[in-house]
Amino acid sequence: MVKLKKRYFSLSTVYDIFIFIFTFSLFNDKLVADTFGIYALKSLFFIFLLFLSINITKYIKKTTLNINYILFYFFIFLWVIVILINTILLSDMDIINNLMKVIAIFSIVIFYSQYNLKKILYMIWFSMLVSVVDCHFSDTISQWTFRRSGGTEDPNEFASQLLMTLFISFYLYKQNHNKIFIFFTISALIYGLLMAGSKSSFLSLGFIIIYGLLKFYKQLFNFKYIILILSLIFISFQLENIELVQDILIRAQSNGTADARFRLWESGYAMIQNHPILGIGMGNFIEDSITYSVEYLALGAQTAHNMYILWFSENGLIVFMLLLIFIFILLKKNYNSILTSDNFYLQLALLSSLLMGMTISMSYEKYLWLIIAIYINVQNNIDQKLEGKSV
Repeated sequence: MVKLKKRYFSLSTVYDIFIFIFTFSLFNDKLVADTFGIYALKSLFFIFLLFLSINITKYIKKTTLNINYILFYFFIFLWVIVILINTILLSDMDIINNLMKVIAIFSIVIFYSQYNLKKILYMIWFSMLVSVVDCHFSDTISQWTFRRSGGTEDPNEFASQLLMTLFISFYLYKQNHNKIFIFFTISALIYGLLMAGSKSSFLSLGFIIIYGLLKFYKQLFNFKYIILILSLIFISFQLENIELVQDILIRAQSNGTADARFRLWESGYAMIQNHPILGIGMGNFIEDSITYSVEYLALGAQTAHNMYILWFSENGLIVFMLLLIFIFILLKKNYNSILTSDNFYLQLALLSSLLMGMTISMSYEKYLWLIIAIYINVQNNIDQKLEGKSV
């Protein structure tokens, strides 16, 4: 009898290796681009789309009756319509770049929300540890500050990724119960947060710790109360005329960065007032912020520093409200079940990104939509367990 050679690499293994490389590139885009060139990132994305296209019909068919996907599909559809309308009505719209961002967001949510959850989380965990190592050996972002970034360019986005990974790591620890794993991981991620020097990340971490502590007071832990608290936090970040908030931020940044952010937010509010329904057009905030600002804005400092203002100002009320509804339904579904399970840490990972979005412009960043996909993945797993119990 002829013995068959053992196959060390199956097609599924090759598939997983590529998905790991692609996931790594989402969190280390600058590192990959600097090492292999910008076309390496584009090639990875193109191959990812090819992988997705093979099973796209199967993926969509599995999601047709799921409320999370229905809202997401409707959101994407209206968003594309608004982009096309603004392309006709407004000048200087980069339609190709905008549609590619939509395709990237759509593809990542559809794929990662149905991929093996534990594999995704370990891929992110490893990617961010490499990013911390890169941060350690990298130069500061300027000669005037200690701040560093990791595999991505902006320290604030790096901090957002670290914060998200911190809670993902707690979830993985609850699965593997390895104390060396969690000690090593927390040490590395906290070191990265300190090097990033993002005050927003520590502020967000403080809010999340308070939220987590409330878990032990179940009589107060009602979804309505939590939404009220998060709404008050949201308002406190958004309204520039609250003197206490403004004073804290201005004193926290002696170089005037906080004051510049308030001017940018004021500029964003002016855009919203002038273009409430369809917005000023996707990708136009940086150019239009100078026009709508009542004070001088330094060149190179016109990013929105707030993904909610960016969404509203660029895409209008309809798209913005549908996005909020989608996130609200996503968080509310299976809320009590998630609260009493290890999935609570993945909820914190999503909340950390949503909170960080109040001070950084990551509306179209793929890693933000990856954590949204992970949370949909969690919801899918819970639904499958509930369906199994009901049979």
